[in-house]
Amino acid sequence: MNPLLYYLLMKGPSSGGASVPPLLDTYSGALVAYSLRKLSSDYTGNAIKVTPDGSTFTDIGFDSNGELDTASLPSDDNLYVSTWYNQEGTAIHDMTQTSLATMPIIKSGGSVVTVKGKPSVDFATGRSMRMGNTTANKVSVVNKNLTQLLVTNIGDAEGDVEYFCIGTASSKGQWRFSNLAIGQVLQFKSGGQTWDFGYGGFNVDLMDPNIFIVTQGDTGGYINFYQNAENPVTDLVPTVSGTSTHELWTLTNTVSVHTTRSKTSEYILWDGDYDSSVSDINTAVNNYYGTY
Repeated sequence: MNPLLYYLLMKGPSSGGASVPPLLDTYSGALVAYSLRKLSSDYTGNAIKVTPDGSTFTDIGFDSNGELDTASLPSDDNLYVSTWYNQEGTAIHDMTQTSLATMPIIKSGGSVVTVKGKPSVDFATGRSMRMGNTTANKVSVVNKNLTQLLVTNIGDAEGDVEYFCIGTASSKGQWRFSNLAIGQVLQFKSGGQTWDFGYGGFNVDLMDPNIFIVTQGDTGGYINFYQNAENPVTDLVPTVSGTSTHELWTLTNTVSVHTTRSKTSEYILWDGDYDSSVSDINTAVNNYYGTY
């Protein structure tokens, strides 16, 4: 039996972070990992860097349970995230923002931003982060043998369109969530290929907190999509074909004509296909977040 699954079965359900072993201790090979909880026993850095005004900055780490040390947040009513540290450890892959006006929010009106009681980063309209100001910092996966995990709460108004996990060009990597009159749609792009979830096949419920996982086995053109442990589409073939490299450079971005309301708690990109372990990964992540 998978050691993580055995641990969870023996330990039993819990709503706290202390009983969940760090995810990357079991599932290695992450290229980047952003979270407000500690994802690896080997990681000794901070979670985020915050600022109230764009001039004074404070690094915020983790408490004894491996959760965001909210007690160390400055007392200012409003705090913004200038850096979301990459827990894989490669500093050039930290997500950053230098403009206060476009920094995402971690504290608003004196309260920490949360989703189901867990801290989350609020990417309200106009907020974005990327790996520095140069595309040279991007992450590339040449063979497109990869797994992506995104824990997020999308906006709930018709017309909202949200962009996540974007490469140096949208065709090389992008999650695009759309709340349209005809239904809710997720469009996924990777290395020149495009897949559409929601058009005619099934309706993707984006509005509640979600654990999304996409696994991609090779360059041959299939992916598996999972939402809160459900797998509505298996081996989906692309609507647009391509063979170029998958990229990540921007964590989230807003197009001026669109409104966004997303709150994001975690994103991991693995260089490897963890499709056979998706159930265990979902269990471990949901055990912490209580998403579904």
